[in-house]
Amino acid sequence: MVFSSAQLRILQLKLRTSFVSQSEREEDKFEKIKGLIREHQFLIEFVGKLNDAIKNIILLEFALESINGATALLQLISVKNAIEIPYATMYLLLLVINLSVIAWSANEIIVQSYNIANAVYESNWMDQSEPMKKLLFILLMRAQKPLSIDVGPFRPMNNEAALMTMKGAYTYANVMMQRRTMNRSGQ
Repeated sequence: MVFSSAQLRILQLKLRTSFVSQSEREEDKFEKIKGLIREHQFLIEFVGKLNDAIKNIILLEFALESINGATALLQLISVKNAIEIPYATMYLLLLVINLSVIAWSANEIIVQSYNIANAVYESNWMDQSEPMKKLLFILLMRAQKPLSIDVGPFRPMNNEAALMTMKGAYTYANVMMQRRTMNRSGQ
């Protein structure tokens, strides 16, 4: 995922600086833009294939993170010895960091794919020929649909999805604590 976002960022830089040289011939600029369009198409295809390959694994990862986060939170709340507190805290912290890194990486793909259109606008596209403007317009239209990694068939993976997973873990831990309290008081 980091590779995809980095390549999208590099493509943005290439697009922003594609018309800097005034001495370049029109045919050379045209070929350069065609190459950048092919690079963008490759990245769209790559992210699509990556998404197809890992979206179910990401769904499983998020489900397990939710369950593990809930059990780690339960363990932290119900710790009996002070020596167990650092272990439980570190385990919960590592789970949150792991989930955050995955979500941030996927969110960067969305952000960087949106920024492709901004990079075209920031280039000197207005001073170009009509055929060049048409090519850039096609690239802009293609960049309007963000690339993303999905959580199974449900939604794009982003920072909000990670937050929802953490909320789910907290809710599950809270329900388990209430059940535990009810079981103790009922006995």
